[in-house]
Amino acid sequence: MKRKYVGLLLGLLVFLSGCTTHAEAERSLLQTTLRANDTDYQVSLEIPSDLEEYLSLEALEEQEGFALIHFASGNSVANIGTLALYPAEEYDALKKEELPLEDEVLRDEQNQVVLAFQGIQDSVFEPGSEEAELVLQYHDALEEILSSLTLQKVSDETNASAA
Repeated sequence: MKRKYVGLLLGLLVFLSGCTTHAEAERSLLQTTLRANDTDYQVSLEIPSDLEEYLSLEALEEQEGFALIHFASGNSVANIGTLALYPAEEYDALKKEELPLEDEVLRDEQNQVVLAFQGIQDSVFEPGSEEAELVLQYHDALEEILSSLTLQKVSDETNASAA
């Protein structure tokens, strides 16, 4: 009888470890290119794959070094986050002046740049709506999403990561 329980328990552990691996694999990659210090950097972040059809990462052409995390579902669209790439010296100077500034998420000491993030401050959709629930799902995963941020200098293989 004990062998039966041990076998059942081992089978359950194998099944659960397979589920964890499967869940970890269900991530999608968003990428864009931002510019700082006259250099292009590829910014990448991982999002839950069930949000892939709703989220995009879009560099702002009119404001070098900035990208929006854009949400779209049918006619419902909103910007739900901002990424900003600063020369480290500029970011540090702005921080000392105590100006409203995005939060530092990643600092690449070798290339002297800072990647910063600012999220939404309030609900952008009617509470309880499908869109609001999807944005809430994004918000619940935000810590994990931000920890997946990577920054790669486009002209070479120098890499930085938030993890």
